[in-house]
Amino acid sequence: MRCDKCGNKFEKNRVNIIAVAMFLLIFVIIIIAVIRAAKPVSVANHLMTARDKNSLTPLSEDQNWTVPGLAMEIIYVEPGTFKMGSNKGELDEKPVHKVTISKAYWIGKYELTQREYQLIMGNNPSYYRGADKPVECVSWNDAMKFCEKLNKREHQAGRVPPGYEYRLPTEAEWEYAARGGNKSKAYKYSGGNNIDTVAWYGPNSSRQTHEVGTKSANELGIHDMSGNVWEWCLDSCNKSGVVAGIVTDTYKNRSIDPFCNSSYHIFRGGGWYRGSRLCGVTNRAGNSPDRRLYYLGFRIVLGRKFK
Repeated sequence: MRCDKCGNKFEKNRVNIIAVAMFLLIFVIIIIAVIRAAKPVSVANHLMTARDKNSLTPLSEDQNWTVPGLAMEIIYVEPGTFKMGSNKGELDEKPVHKVTISKAYWIGKYELTQREYQLIMGNNPSYYRGADKPVECVSWNDAMKFCEKLNKREHQAGRVPPGYEYRLPTEAEWEYAARGGNKSKAYKYSGGNNIDTVAWYGPNSSRQTHEVGTKSANELGIHDMSGNVWEWCLDSCNKSGVVAGIVTDTYKNRSIDPFCNSSYHIFRGGGWYRGSRLCGVTNRAGNSPDRRLYYLGFRIVLGRKFK
């Protein structure tokens, strides 16, 4: 009897242990199923979600910024004073004059790519196709529409600092950044005096554009401000234009600027199809705002908003 009682007791304990084990097993299976059903989130995605949730903006001193969802990098440029133009260049580069950049801004690390343009505009007008090549065959008007759509997107996400907007750079902002800002070493081209190391231009381009960032950067870490494609600037000399009345800190007396005798808009930097002279940081060119050319693109700025 004693042994039977012990056996019964042991049997009951064994049943209880099995029941508990089964319960724990079922619990573990449910937890695993819940984890697998959840959407996987990488560390990078988690950080990006946190940034979007908190509506962080790039308004941090000395910090570069990547526009979420576009992988578009913009470089911080601190305020400063520099001498704009050249007394050794063309008539429209003279005279050398002091310009003060009073507010910080961010400028594209690269010329705007075809991939970035496609994501915002839904089309790619470029002649020389390649996702990481600069977009070209875009007019000044096209560039302004791109900025308008980008602003709408980033405003809705709460990522545009107060008093700032995405736009084209003014000539002064463009040249200041091309020279290397406050880190300038007074190079002839953006990033150096040896053009072959910093620019795609006539003699080395094989008569076409190239992927952005494949030549050396300048003092601020910005690429292709000499060569590859020319870049539209905001400046307009047409007083009835979209940006009428904007003072862009270029020439103190606008009447001495040959481009202000027409409705041209300015572009800078030189391109793949011509010689080194046009790739200097002071060289200027211009055309009508509706003109599309296969050597003409742009890069964006996040800068002070003009009223």
